[in-house]
Amino acid sequence: MSEVVEMPVACSLHEAELIERRNTVLRTIGHNVQAVRELTDGYAFQFSSDDACLEQLMRVIQLERRCCPFLTFQLRVEPGIGSLWFEITGPSTAKDFIKILFD
Repeated sequence: MSEVVEMPVACSLHEAELIERRNTVLRTIGHNVQAVRELTDGYAFQFSSDDACLEQLMRVIQLERRCCPFLTFQLRVEPGIGSLWFEITGPSTAKDFIKILFD
């Protein structure tokens, strides 16, 4: 049985890098959020199902998993041309951070 290791809830980006990330990738995709659903350990963000949005969400996962390894990302693509649901979860202390990720 593997032991669960708790990671510190801290972004590894420096202030300038974090500001740049927010002003580029996160703000761009944030304009496409259609709905937000609160989860017990994070939030689910609804997006349209276009290919550009899907690519941007994959880019967010690639970037954020490096600087915030304490977060879990789940991307659900609904059938046909249904919505994309992007769930971001983590420790309870990360919930406020997750909520403002796309602000």
